[in-house]
Amino acid sequence: MAEKAGYRIPGPYRWEHIDTACLCVMTNTAPAGPFRGFGGTQTSWASESQIDMIARRLGIDPYDLRQRNLLRLGDPFVPGESGIDSDLREGLDLVCQEIGYHGRTHDTTGTVRRGMGIAIGFKDGGGVNKPAQARVKVSTSGDVFLQCGTVEIGQGARTALSQITAEILGVPLDKVKALKPDLFLVSGHESTAMTVISQIEQAGADVPMVASTHCVKARLALERKGSSQLLFCPVQWNKSARYKGALFGTGKDFTRLYTSVYGYEPSPESAQAAAAVYVFADAFKRAQSLEPEKVRDAISTTNLLTFFGPIKFDDRGVNSSKPMLLTQIVDGDFVLVAPQNWAEREPVIKKAKP
Repeated sequence: MAEKAGYRIPGPYRWEHIDTACLCVMTNTAPAGPFRGFGGTQTSWASESQIDMIARRLGIDPYDLRQRNLLRLGDPFVPGESGIDSDLREGLDLVCQEIGYHGRTHDTTGTVRRGMGIAIGFKDGGGVNKPAQARVKVSTSGDVFLQCGTVEIGQGARTALSQITAEILGVPLDKVKALKPDLFLVSGHESTAMTVISQIEQAGADVPMVASTHCVKARLALERKGSSQLLFCPVQWNKSARYKGALFGTGKDFTRLYTSVYGYEPSPESAQAAAAVYVFADAFKRAQSLEPEKVRDAISTTNLLTFFGPIKFDDRGVNSSKPMLLTQIVDGDFVLVAPQNWAEREPVIKKAKP
């Protein structure tokens, strides 16, 4: 969040000098959780509001100030990165024409007044320090092998990348073979997981290993039982993990208790929530107070072994002592496959089609 916010805050403009400092703040009063484009929406509001404020103070139309300072097609957003691939100036002109921006009027009468403004939303391709990569191998027979993490699900990526490779190397296109990836990793929220798994099924993409976050929340094992078969799912908690604590006992003990109360098994998020309440209760007990500073100090020195796993915070406030677990969907169940000494079975790797 902090990296993306700090990276995007200048907006798509030709600033000569930028010095950005973005800090993470831990709070228990957050108004909402993350959503798509996190870090971008908030910073775009601040950046574009600033452009309007500067224009107002200079007596310049906000449109003119943007047109004078927008990054041009091909300009890098920051030094060393690939160029902007959109003509923002032309796009802004098209928008202004469609909404009648230049012919707008200022109605100063009546109790209801309508204004018109413009802004440019900007989202990078993942943030700074995340370059895309590909690997090309040339055999002694002159065949060219292209390796890239992009999975072909109908967008034409393999064809386009093969054409680029052939053009750069000066070889016929039929000499370039785009190798299929061994692993496809989906990282996003539950809607992303559901969409991608559905697209893989529809496109018939053949990948030996597919892994996705938020499998449980997306209900993939239930709603995509066929396409989610053998899908790897990293999780914070699984009932078969052999952690044991003074409260709730083991993961299976917690699952039995939870199920007896609510009528269904707990998700990793439910287990995490129970562990969080346990941490607060432990902190209240040790602090002997409900004052925020004393409770916060007590939480920072937490050192518990729970059904959820070890809980001990480092200097960043991260529970770095607890490892992730890896499950695999087998016949509609989430089966623990790692760590190896707790595994319910060996992971199953599909064989790629020749």
